This record gives sequence, C-alpha cells and structure tokens, in this order.
Amino acid sequence: MLLNTKSFLVLEHDEVNALLLRSILEKQGCKVTVVSSASQAEAELDKGSFDALIMETIMIQADPNGFIARLKESPARSEMKIVVITSDQVFFKENAEVNQLLDACLLKPIDISNTLQEITSLFLNRNLKQLQKFLYSKDLLQRQCLSMN
Repeated sequence: MLLNTKSFLVLEHDEVNALLLRSILEKQGCKVTVVSSASQAEAELDKGSFDALIMETIMIQADPNGFIARLKESPARSEMKIVVITSDQVFFKENAEVNQLLDACLLKPIDISNTLQEITSLFLNRNLKQLQKFLYSKDLLQRQCLSMN
C-alpha cells in the first residue's frame, strides 16, 4: 500500500469530520494526529515530521497566505503535502495565491473514495499519475461503449 508509511496531521474543528478523516487514513495504515486549532498544528509540526497536512479552511481564514507560506518556508516541511477540505468554494476563487500553495483542495461533504484517491495521488510520481489517468480514461471509455450495446 502506498499510504501505509505516511504520517498525517489533520487540522479540523469538527469532531465528526476529524474522526472520519482519521478512520479513512488509519485504515490505510497511516499514522494520524488530529488537532483542532492552527496553534496546535504549528506546535505538532515543530515537534515532528509529517508527510501531509489536511485542514479545513475555516481554521486559517484569518491569514491563509501567511499560515501556508510559513509552513512551506521551513526546509523540513518543504516536501509536506498540504490539502484543504472545505465547503466554501468562493474562498478559493477569491484567494488565487492560496491555491498556488496547495497540493489539493477537496470539497465537503467528505466522500471517502474520492478523498482517498486524491490523497493517494499526491504521493504518486508524475509518470504514475499520468498512467493512472490514462487507465481510468480507458476504463471509462470501455464502460461507456459497453453501456451503448
């Protein structure tokens, strides 16, 4: 499994969403730490190394550019993936600078298979991503052809 050696920091204020994300990732063998504030997240990041940070936009809306930029400034965190989960599509349309700093943005409600697929794809190398897209497109095309018969 691709994710079974990865560690995630989840920054989520909603207990149900935090539990869901923890369950999804732990079932894949991931190490998961959950925090409910940006200050707790920064403290955890200072203590250890994480492969990815998954967070809700409401947690950083006061200073999204600053928070994410601070994360990316540290050489120890430069390879860390940053994923935002939100129900606020407008926030990202209005904050193009934030979009450029993110590795992925997922919309709520959390869809288990889509969330897992998106997170997994962050850790695939470029060639594997292209192959995966090709195989998915080919499979989709075959299913469409079969449904026409």
